[in-house]
Amino acid sequence: MRIKNNILGFFLSIIIGIFVFFVGINAKGEGTPNLVYRVYLNGETVGYINSDKELLDLIDLKQKQIKEKYHVDKVYPPRGLEIKETYTYNDVAISSEEIYEIIEDKQPFTINGYTIVIDYPDSEDESQNKENIYINVLKKEDFEEAFKDVIRAFVGSKEFELYTTDSQPKIIDVGSNIETIYWEEKVTIKENLISVDSEIFTSANDISKYLLFGTLDKQDTYEIKQGDDIKTVAHNNNLSVEEFLIVNPQFTSENIILNPGQIVNIGLIKPLVTVVAEMHVVEDLVYRFKTEYIEDETAYYGTQKVIQEGADGITRVTEKVLYKNGEINNLVINHALSVEIKPVINKIISRGIRSNSGYGFEYYTSADSAWMWPTVNPCIITSYVSPRWGGYHKGLDISGAGSGSPIYSATDGVVIDVTTGCASPSSGLSDNCGGGYGNKVTVQTSDGLYAIIYAHLTRDVKAKVGDRVNRGQIIGYMGSSGKSTGTHLHFEIRNTLGSIVDPCKKFYNC
Repeated sequence: MRIKNNILGFFLSIIIGIFVFFVGINAKGEGTPNLVYRVYLNGETVGYINSDKELLDLIDLKQKQIKEKYHVDKVYPPRGLEIKETYTYNDVAISSEEIYEIIEDKQPFTINGYTIVIDYPDSEDESQNKENIYINVLKKEDFEEAFKDVIRAFVGSKEFELYTTDSQPKIIDVGSNIETIYWEEKVTIKENLISVDSEIFTSANDISKYLLFGTLDKQDTYEIKQGDDIKTVAHNNNLSVEEFLIVNPQFTSENIILNPGQIVNIGLIKPLVTVVAEMHVVEDLVYRFKTEYIEDETAYYGTQKVIQEGADGITRVTEKVLYKNGEINNLVINHALSVEIKPVINKIISRGIRSNSGYGFEYYTSADSAWMWPTVNPCIITSYVSPRWGGYHKGLDISGAGSGSPIYSATDGVVIDVTTGCASPSSGLSDNCGGGYGNKVTVQTSDGLYAIIYAHLTRDVKAKVGDRVNRGQIIGYMGSSGKSTGTHLHFEIRNTLGSIVDPCKKFYNC
């Protein structure tokens, strides 16, 4: 029995050994996995291939049209394409050609370039916040050149060259120098793979045009007629002279003579960036004379006599001026450095106040009085009544006297409207308080012919509705409330029909 069991065990061992041997051979054949490459597009499996290099080379080889369009040497896979090594026991790989056709239908290929991000600063008023802008370019050098072109448009080619070469002339008596130039927005440049279905800028000229106009669309043009000048053409096409010169850099001054038949650009600029130039300026300003009245009780009402003729003086002032996209944004005169070049002589008039009716004295009204300049002298008009930014600027912007300097009533009158409580915005055009005028006082002249708006004042307004104010009376202080780009007075006059009256043409020689 023992021998029988031993023989049975021996044969059983042989059978098991033979089974293990054949099974082992088969397992060895199926146990060596194959290396393949799994292709993903946006996280989804597209298929498997035997060679990742073969697919990448095929993509580059097939895109001759893209290479010719953008003048590039290499084309890359679409965004979101990933290729990862994997092992499998199954024969799952398909040809690179098949994978190429699948991804070609699903997503565009990419080329190497740069993405520019313009990051706008946040405003206190969230409704004024702008979304970031992304610009794709082939060459970083093209954007850098466009950057310079935009600066040249706003500060002038010659001035920019002198600034960048550190060769600005020293100011002897009067003159100006650029202290610094920068962009208000945060601008970053990053190398990137860009989809060929995106807008890709291939020249510095296109980039600079896009930065200035916000589009590559063809801008409006105008053919010069006999008798046209730059100021007239700009005004008739809702442009300021400064904007006209920006879109027509071939003209360096508004005094350049235009020739009939010339074609000029009249497109409205809508800059995507803000070029800021801080300047040191020394200039001679007119110090406007005042008219003083002496009341003569012996002369009848309605009569007057000039005792002394007035004469404007000249004061040499030193200024810090901040320009944004070619427009004065803020201007401050350092009064401590002001020098009198020519003294001012005030005009003196004796006027009668004796009644010719026998009922006592009568008083002069604003209809009989010269208008007084509403700010401290010296000062600078930074914007006139004229087209501006695609709209129409309805008054004079007067700067230079400084924040908190007094604002005087230009004539005798009655206060008919007052707005107070508006803040001075800390960042640009963000406060619509007072309809954008900010703190303001509106005075109707004593003759009832005009309403004068004194806007962007500080909160310390010195008048209330119903007050009678006299010519030269302080009614407020210069500020920057409402839609104000810097400290200044907005001085606006309207007639009884509500139409705008230009102060420089009607009441002042400015």
